[in-house]
Formats: sequence, structure tokens, C-alpha cells
Amino acid sequence: MAFNINPETKISEAAMFHGVRVYRLSLQSIPNAVFTSVKWGRVQYDTDNFIDLAVSTTKIMIPKGVDYVRITAQVGWEAMTGAAIEWVEVLQNSGLMVPRIAVRSLTGGVEKYSALASGVVPVSVGDDLQFAVLHSEGVNVNLAANYTWMQVEVIKTPIGRPT
Repeated sequence: MAFNINPETKISEAAMFHGVRVYRLSLQSIPNAVFTSVKWGRVQYDTDNFIDLAVSTTKIMIPKGVDYVRITAQVGWEAMTGAAIEWVEVLQNSGLMVPRIAVRSLTGGVEKYSALASGVVPVSVGDDLQFAVLHSEGVNVNLAANYTWMQVEVIKTPIGRPT
């Protein structure tokens, strides 16, 4: 088997990083007790056209040639005043992933941050990944700008770069 070699770096393209990282640039109001997908405002990097914010601000689409990914994400809530439940979860094709990738915690007081990370997740071309949040504060609560993000890292692809 031959690997495609990048002539500038002399590194196999199979060993190069592939993935996407998106984040919020501004506040997003999340209604009480409603599972809500995070709307992304900025793409920090996107090696293989995983997302087009002009088409969808919530869905990261799996491109051709990607078989497995690892997902990490963080949510930053503005001040939550009561003893509320907070839930963050990754959705696949607008539904619950199996097994589920989620974090549930009790909040209260000042700003609250939660992060989650997956193991290796099998995916197929065209799958969409979303980051959804829920809280029980009793009123709308804002997601903090610049502290809410999601990253998808390609773990395995066919030989060479996804096309």
C-alpha cells in the first residue's frame, strides 16, 4: 500500500490531523426545560468541509472517507442562580447516540462549565453531529460566548486524505 506524502512536510497524509472545531461568538439564550441545539458562530478550523455555517449553524456533517471520530465539547453557562439540573449531550442524526455521550450535573451560583469527551465513535458519510443542552433554572439562561465549543477529530480514514 502506498501513502500519499505531502511534498512540503514529507509526512504521510494518513498521519495528518483532520477535524473541525466550532464555537460560539455571542450569547445564545436557552429556554428552560427545552433540549436545544447549540448554534455555532465561528469555525476555528475545518480541514474537510465538516460544516458550512451558511447552510446550518447547528450540524457538523461527516464527509466522505471518515469512519471513526472522537468528540470533545464544552458548554459555558452564564450565572445560574438556583439549584438546577444541567444536561449536555451529543446528538447523531438529530437523535440520541448509542451509547450516549452526555454529562448531567447539578448547578448553582456563578458561571458553570461542563465538558464531555467521547471514545472512538463509528460514523458514516452524511451523518450529522449536534451539541444539545438543557437546564432547569426556571428562566432562560445564556450560553457564554467563547466558552461553548465542539470539536470532532477524525480517528480513522481510508488510506490518504478524505475526499
